[in-house]
Amino acid sequence: MKIYRNFFYLPDRRFTAHDIARTFFARFTPGDATPGFDAGAFLDGIAARIREAIEPPAATGRLDRTRIEQIYPRIRCRALFGREISLEGRYSPYLMPFLDHQVVAQAMTIPLGLKHAGRFEAALLNAIDPQLAAQPSAYGHDFTGLPSRKHRFGEWSTRVRPVWVRQHSYALRRRLGPMGDEHGGLLSPDYMHRVIDLEFPAMRRFFRMDAITDSGLWRRIANLEYLAAELGSKLV
Repeated sequence: MKIYRNFFYLPDRRFTAHDIARTFFARFTPGDATPGFDAGAFLDGIAARIREAIEPPAATGRLDRTRIEQIYPRIRCRALFGREISLEGRYSPYLMPFLDHQVVAQAMTIPLGLKHAGRFEAALLNAIDPQLAAQPSAYGHDFTGLPSRKHRFGEWSTRVRPVWVRQHSYALRRRLGPMGDEHGGLLSPDYMHRVIDLEFPAMRRFFRMDAITDSGLWRRIANLEYLAAELGSKLV
């Protein structure tokens, strides 16, 4: 249902495709990667994909705010759910109604102010199922009324940060200490050694594993290590 939210936490003004790449896709520190990683080229590549997905000539220069809203379904959802839906559909019926093209098109017409702090999303859920909407949420409030002051302030404080600050926010957070994995998981060596080689023979070509103190990032790299072991010589 994130099509009904201000997914990128951006204010109501124009941005370039490169601005979007820097604010949302710069969740890394160069020290995590081996010298083969070019951070500038990586962000340039993301920006190019955004421009291609938004379609020229609208993608040249600064994008108006309505076009920026389309980046989530056209880029994020395509990459995150496209292959997942294909794989899941091979084994059982699989439905993601909020990514139906007609639903997405309607969501793009919602005023941005209603997307802040999930106002419209909460109202929609409350209209569909008030009992479900009344349950506590990870945001610190239920969805039967307005979002809490803490929630509104948290999103506002992100929106007002300039692009260059957003780009370096993750690196700054890493300097403050280890980061936990919001998705949880059994990541202890006693468990993980049954699944992958903890020396990371494949991924050490790309990552400095000893430098990574973000368990969420570590988990994602472990997934790549498992995939590399399965692919073997097919890994490029």
